[in-house]
Amino acid sequence: MDAWAATQQADAAYRQALLLDIPAALPDRRQRARHPSPSARPRAFPGRLPHGVRVPRDTWQPSTPALRAVPEKSAPGPAWSTPRPRPLVVDLSSLWAGPLCAHLLGLAGARVVKVESTRRPDGARSGPSDFYDLLHGGHESVAFDFTRPADLARLEAVLSLADVVIEASRPRALAQLGIDPAAVAAARPGQTWVSITAYGRTGPDANRPGFGDDVAFEAGLHDTAPDDPDTPTVHGDAIADPLTGVHAAVAAMSGLVTGGGAMFDVSMYDAVTLALSTAPRSRKAPAPRRTPRPRSGARTSAPPPHKAPELGAHTAAFLAEFDIA
Repeated sequence: MDAWAATQQADAAYRQALLLDIPAALPDRRQRARHPSPSARPRAFPGRLPHGVRVPRDTWQPSTPALRAVPEKSAPGPAWSTPRPRPLVVDLSSLWAGPLCAHLLGLAGARVVKVESTRRPDGARSGPSDFYDLLHGGHESVAFDFTRPADLARLEAVLSLADVVIEASRPRALAQLGIDPAAVAAARPGQTWVSITAYGRTGPDANRPGFGDDVAFEAGLHDTAPDDPDTPTVHGDAIADPLTGVHAAVAAMSGLVTGGGAMFDVSMYDAVTLALSTAPRSRKAPAPRRTPRPRSGARTSAPPPHKAPELGAHTAAFLAEFDIA
């Protein structure tokens, strides 16, 4: 890949990546020419707050013939649809932004159940264990085989129990599973969905893939290489993810305290745009503080208080608790 990229113009490589459905980002060269310093660029406040976009019920799902029609009125929920002492959060997301949202809701007192595919679990499980434990410690783990109709039916039953559903897939992904958020929400009046995407659920980039680094870069959060001021480089490490996770948690909490019945469209691109629009213009960094170097092998931070559960550790118990066959 590196050898191929070295022979391509940036614009051509960017277009090829989009055609191949590969996350990619390209800075606005015209803007950089007018405002070469990041601190001097105009700061455009996003047209929508990343934590406050309530999506109308009739647009929760793209128009797909295979999906059920969305009922105009929510049907009365079953007995367990009454308010609970602890809100139930079902987390379908992976990696960082969505799990951070779930982690913050757990700290606020919610019961968090992470739902994963047995065939394609959260990729963060194979990363640093402390990071995964920090985000998922104290949560429950439920796993299904999304290729089996019986497990998809169980997945929909679990979703219908939730007070908050967190998902971070492109709109077409749920449609391919046959999951219609509006129809699921109709089974539990007041349910809140938090939908995290790279560029929003609507518009030409709705199904475009994106991760923290490339989305932040395209939104304008980038630096210049020390040895080449004309070459933009990634700033930080996937900063779009934690920014988005915080906004998603605000969205979920606002849904809970206002009675729910909403889907919040949380865009990673919008979260970065908002951060840039309110950031100070000065690029003068504070003088670095000298800290003693840790001894070889010593931890630089306290370990997470809880270990994350193994994949599917609570599947049987959770299904039995709610009589899901």
